[in-house]
Amino acid sequence: MKNSPKHFVALLSFVLALALAVPAGNAYAVSDIPARQEGNARAPQDGGMANDLAFTLQTLTAKASKKVKGVKVTSVGHTSVKITWKKSADATGYEVYRATAKKGKYTKVGTIQGGTKTSFTNKKLKTGKTYYYKVRTVSGAKKGAFSKVVAGKPVPKAPQIKTAATSHDVIKISWKPVAGATGYEVYRATSKTGKYTKAGVVQSGVKKSFTNKKLKPNKTYYFKVRAVCKGGKGAFCKPKSGKIYANRSQRPPAPSNPNYTYVWTDTSHYERVVVTPAWDEEVHVPAVVCDCGQVFLLSVPYNEFQEHMEAHYAVSELYGYYNTLVAVTIHHPAVYGEVWVVSGYWKLVKK
Repeated sequence: MKNSPKHFVALLSFVLALALAVPAGNAYAVSDIPARQEGNARAPQDGGMANDLAFTLQTLTAKASKKVKGVKVTSVGHTSVKITWKKSADATGYEVYRATAKKGKYTKVGTIQGGTKTSFTNKKLKTGKTYYYKVRTVSGAKKGAFSKVVAGKPVPKAPQIKTAATSHDVIKISWKPVAGATGYEVYRATSKTGKYTKAGVVQSGVKKSFTNKKLKPNKTYYFKVRAVCKGGKGAFCKPKSGKIYANRSQRPPAPSNPNYTYVWTDTSHYERVVVTPAWDEEVHVPAVVCDCGQVFLLSVPYNEFQEHMEAHYAVSELYGYYNTLVAVTIHHPAVYGEVWVVSGYWKLVKK
């Protein structure tokens, strides 16, 4: 059957549909379009040309729809990002393209051999600069459509922090300098999962501590820190707790002189000491024992033992002596510690 004018109308309709269906930037060679075999499409009713175009359109749109999904970009250091995506069933590999603007020129930065690996690390990037990525599948000689464009930037890693109380109202947060950092931000909360507010900013990448002042005693605080750079901020570290153990009422009792009134005067000086309860310890120490039973510890002046023996000799008592170890009980008084103890004095005021 010869092609009639309505065949050309059908042809024009399919060409327009084909142009709209094929994504921009995807070129298809004639060899990419499989020859129509018997049974691939129904027999033409008004002509073979329209049916051939329908088969070609179906083939191209099916191929173009196989895009890589789930693309993500994550910073893994101040000069590197990691691109990940979901596995595509028909892929034998992937290609990763990068640009410095979303609609800019994309160049290939990575080729992944094998369809099971679904990540690529892009290194030697500029810290804090935004990069744009898209990924497509490779299946033999054929290449799929590009994924959606996803942006990411390399930023400094999270620092590892420590906390320590350095005064009665101060906690010091310290860390090791992080590569690529130009400064740090310190956040604080009163519970681990509570709301964190900015406690301070360190305007230096090499400085490695921050002192948080005017805190309350006997209260636990939580801190987290992140590194910042020109153009971006890194991830927060894991929260770290800090606490000031303090008891300002801990002071010696006032003297009991009835003729005076005593007023406590705070010297605004606080001291951190160790707290242990009072306890007794039995130890064995060297000693000299006279035959009369008198014991002389070697820790006392030797002339006491000598005078004792001379007293025996003076009355013709010829006692001897021997060396031994004797048990001695040592009393350890209570010592206050893990506490900031206020120092001061009782001021005497006459009645």
